[in-house]
Amino acid sequence: MGWFTSIYPVNVEPPGGRDVATWLRGLKELLRDVPQGGVGYGVLRYLSADSTIRESLQAPADGTLFNYLGEIERLVPAGETFAMVRPLALVCHPQAVQRYRFEVNAMVVDGRLQLDWSYDANRDPHSEVEKLASTQLEHLTSLIMLCQSGETAPAAASDFPLADLGKKDLDKLAALLGGGAQGKS
Repeated sequence: MGWFTSIYPVNVEPPGGRDVATWLRGLKELLRDVPQGGVGYGVLRYLSADSTIRESLQAPADGTLFNYLGEIERLVPAGETFAMVRPLALVCHPQAVQRYRFEVNAMVVDGRLQLDWSYDANRDPHSEVEKLASTQLEHLTSLIMLCQSGETAPAAASDFPLADLGKKDLDKLAALLGGGAQGKS
């Protein structure tokens, strides 16, 4: 059993002073605008005959790999012959060289979001990584609060793929209909 993952670079800026709903809208657009789910990046990076292209697409040493593994319970449904003995853990040898400065693997186990951070303790002290993880938790909490508030996040043009609308078009349409571009995230 396994799954296919494509790895591609995306520059995600933190919300900063923006409200969470607007930031979420921008993030959805950014990720949905990646052509073909990023597969082309991997094809160029690993299969291009041009060594200059391959070298220019090497992973940055200070980057962060974020990998969402999904709902782990769905991999082995209840009542099956086989079951998971423990939650999925991505285990690497302690001397293995990490490709990325930080690796964050996210999964849902028993209905709860779990984030596993991997990093080189010789490069980044535990206290610094703890601060980063705490900031990530604050951002996640803001998103959860937005969802629980009943307020809807602004709709993104990519929420309506068949309409062939851009952000400006969606905002104009929303204004004509008497409200902001609202929708479910």
